[in-house]
Amino acid sequence: MKRGDEPLRIMHRAGHKDLTTTMGYVREAENLRAGFGTVLPPSLFGTGGSPS
Repeated sequence: MKRGDEPLRIMHRAGHKDLTTTMGYVREAENLRAGFGTVLPPSLFGTGGSPS
């Protein structure tokens, strides 16, 4: 939980009844995270002018 989200809040939002289920998904997401790059890299925003 890199962002510092509270496990019980994640569990509630996901609709899980058991924290073990939620933590299983959290662990899997952490394992998969390495395969993803930056979602919106800063280079897409340029330096403030019109879009290229």
